[in-house]
Amino acid sequence: MPRKLPGELAQALRLAHGVELAAGSWNQLTRARQGTAALLAAARAAGWSAAELGSVLGISRGAVQNRVDRRRITTPWSGLNVAVPTRIERPVPLRKVPVEQRDWLYAGEAGGVARSTLEQWRRAGLLPATRQFSRAVFMYARSDVERVMAAPSYNNHGVDRATVLEWINGSGG
Repeated sequence: MPRKLPGELAQALRLAHGVELAAGSWNQLTRARQGTAALLAAARAAGWSAAELGSVLGISRGAVQNRVDRRRITTPWSGLNVAVPTRIERPVPLRKVPVEQRDWLYAGEAGGVARSTLEQWRRAGLLPATRQFSRAVFMYARSDVERVMAAPSYNNHGVDRATVLEWINGSGG
């Protein structure tokens, strides 16, 4: 989600774009775009993204970047002071948190259980809180995996699925 530009910067960009729209000749349009490009270059140097600037002007992110690049090639800019954007705090990526402190596990972190076994348990409905992020990336709730692993075995092989499903549905101990 784009950040909100300061009012003065947004107003200056709109005015510069208005001058472009009001240009009567090719020469005026070229000069107006050069002025807008100088303002865009200063804003990009201050840390605003091309998408954030383009949303104010109603032009694409690529068009903003092209104008800034063309401005850098042709003329150095100076004398513009643009407000620096506030920094967005991003959450810590899940993989950087130790496995012991997480409630969600990737297949390779699920306590020595093979990926194929987790997939069978998921298809059988034994891991109801599973989240799928892409075709091949699943995350499993630690509580689900521990509940299935604590279930009694069936004929000395695998997990007694009926018992686990009773636990999930709340009718068992």
